[in-house]
Amino acid sequence: MKKLLVIIFCFLLIGCSKNNSNESAEKKEEKDRFITVVNDTDQILKKIVVKVDNGTEVAEKEKPKEKSFSIKIPREYEEHTNFIVEAEDRYHAIYKKKKVIKAKKGRYEIVIKDDDIVSEGDRLSKFLNGD
Repeated sequence: MKKLLVIIFCFLLIGCSKNNSNESAEKKEEKDRFITVVNDTDQILKKIVVKVDNGTEVAEKEKPKEKSFSIKIPREYEEHTNFIVEAEDRYHAIYKKKKVIKAKKGRYEIVIKDDDIVSEGDRLSKFLNGD
């Protein structure tokens, strides 16, 4: 009976600590601005670049393993509101998406779709691989 109570107590303790860590993570994130990039294409992305109004590169991520991932925007760019996300797939096709983000803090989602393609890349390799 004592073992059962100890096990229940441990589960409760673990559950409480997870809630506290989630709350502290949310509070920390409120201080910064993040762009969550969602890959809604059928292709594997090689490189993602986030730029501001004038084309200045702000952040970059290479070979993301997930379909969705967040990129932190450095604080020195918090005054900027126009963002451009460029993604390059494994066939060197370029996808481009623009978004206006007026708030200086929080998470904002940008979904990259097949319709956002601006440069086709290597069509022959894509065709030969059945994509």
